Amino acid sequence: MSSTHRAVRRCTTAVVQIADQYICWPDEAKHAEIKNKFKAIKGLPGVIGAVDGTHISIRKPTDHPQSYLNRKKDYSIILQGVCDADMTFIDVFVGWPGSVHDARVYRNSPLEEKVSHLPIESHLLGDGAYPLTNGLITPYRDTGRLANEELKFNKVQSATRNKIECTFGMLKGKWRRLKYLDMLDIPCMVELIFSCTVIHNFVIQREGTHLDDEFDDEDNLQPPNLDVPTRLAFQKRDMLKMSIQ
Repeated sequence: MSSTHRAVRRCTTAVVQIADQYICWPDEAKHAEIKNKFKAIKGLPGVIGAVDGTHISIRKPTDHPQSYLNRKKDYSIILQGVCDADMTFIDVFVGWPGSVHDARVYRNSPLEEKVSHLPIESHLLGDGAYPLTNGLITPYRDTGRLANEELKFNKVQSATRNKIECTFGMLKGKWRRLKYLDMLDIPCMVELIFSCTVIHNFVIQREGTHLDDEFDDEDNLQPPNLDVPTRLAFQKRDMLKMSIQ
């Protein structure tokens, strides 16, 4: 093990130990501030975060390599993130292999439990790969028969949700090692990825975001989630659709 590798390991371990100071799930007092900022984008109310998954490319693992082979035929680890309107992470979950669908990662993460306890007037935004629930609002599935109001909702939802795409793009743009991790130690890579999200928040809290920092993430959407939502989830999305002017 090189001296550089040992130094990186010490640094990432130290950063992970203080992660709770920089990646914090918002309390109800913070909800109003976040909602106002998201609503200012396209008028969608009640949004406290946007969720998505992104793939961190890695060298072919020695153990169970097929599990890490994603839909692009690259080996990767999945980073699930939730950001606020300032493009800071409010929840991060990393470590699942690249072959796993975003919905499965979500269901096996602590995030699902947090979302289930959100107040009825608060919710996250996700793309069609995620399940529609009271606390997670996804777009209408477009089968070519959507009404104009539903198409408009999808556009507004997508434009608002785009904050997480920009957040991932900024993360990878600033910390270029996340473009490809030439390592074999999976736990070490997970710790390194997580520590980068912590430093991402640390920098934004002190320097803010700048237009030059906003990059689009290049991950393609996964197949749509086909779970049947509850009637209340359908009703909530319809109410949000009607609230858009």
